[in-house]
Amino acid sequence: MPDLRGYGDLARPAPDAAHAAHSKRAMADDAIFIMRSLIQPPPSICEDYRACATIDLEHDRADVAAGRCIDVLALWRERSANVDGRAVPCGHYIAEDALALLLDESAAFLSD
Repeated sequence: MPDLRGYGDLARPAPDAAHAAHSKRAMADDAIFIMRSLIQPPPSICEDYRACATIDLEHDRADVAAGRCIDVLALWRERSANVDGRAVPCGHYIAEDALALLLDESAAFLSD
């Protein structure tokens, strides 16, 4: 149950002569706003997924074509004494592109 205006932790609107700020209609509008925000995610939540499938993919392909690749293991080895790993021949979505290899590597890592 959401807080209603003027109750709980919410700010209390200034009273007015018609008491409109505390009317059932005003509180219903607040409830509708809350429900809509729960069932309709803000557009920005999905934007990183959209970017991944469009502009990020374009940038990644351009970097690979230009020979610009990051040695992630080398970066981690600069920061940690115990780093183990290898490149997996797949795209960004390892679980979709190379599930069997991911499971084998994960099982080996976790059994150590």
